[in-house]
Amino acid sequence: MTLVIIDFNGTIYDPESAGLMPGAKELLEGLKAKNIPMMLVSKQVFGREGLPAQLGIADYFSEILFVDQKTGKHFLEIMERHGAKPENTYVIGDYLPSEIRAGNEAGAFTIHFKYGHHTDFAEDSITPNAVVGNLADALQYIR
Repeated sequence: MTLVIIDFNGTIYDPESAGLMPGAKELLEGLKAKNIPMMLVSKQVFGREGLPAQLGIADYFSEILFVDQKTGKHFLEIMERHGAKPENTYVIGDYLPSEIRAGNEAGAFTIHFKYGHHTDFAEDSITPNAVVGNLADALQYIR
């Protein structure tokens, strides 16, 4: 079974415009059309819990989690709960030291959404499997 874990803040949600990032709706619609379950994972920040519903995207996700920190162990637990294996799991995020690192640790295919305020951040020890500048472009990697 294929599973997609998507970061919220800075990936799906643009905190500067208080709207969706470029290609977000197309990504969600594309994954829904393929019947691929999606998980939304966000760092726990007071007041953020209601944003997915306000943005009209909550129904796309099998589960929405707000966590203190994203770790490979946590992503493996998500995979296990949803019957997915690491080799069939995709992690999409904008921040290398957080969701991309955790996805790599869990053995998932990681897609770095390089857009916005984390574009200049580089960490040699964290390498995603793919890089996209528009979220809809991630669909080409997800089988």
